[in-house]
Amino acid sequence: MIGNKKIDFRNAVFDELISIATKKKNVFIITADISAYSLEVFKKKFKKNFNNIGITEQSMIAITCGMAMSEKKRIFAFSMI
Repeated sequence: MIGNKKIDFRNAVFDELISIATKKKNVFIITADISAYSLEVFKKKFKKNFNNIGITEQSMIAITCGMAMSEKKRIFAFSMI
């Protein structure tokens, strides 16, 4: 909560990732068919740095690990399990 205004935790996280991605171009988000307002903003601003792989959480973690190991990238996997 900021002042009297409640903030969705997903938007708080994605707002911070947008702030980081604006400064560092190697920030990627992979999600398993989850949405939030700020996630849509990230997706529009950083199209090549976003991937929604559908409802495949196990694959999402494997893909995220592979991307992180193969290149110097900041990868964030997001799902609500």
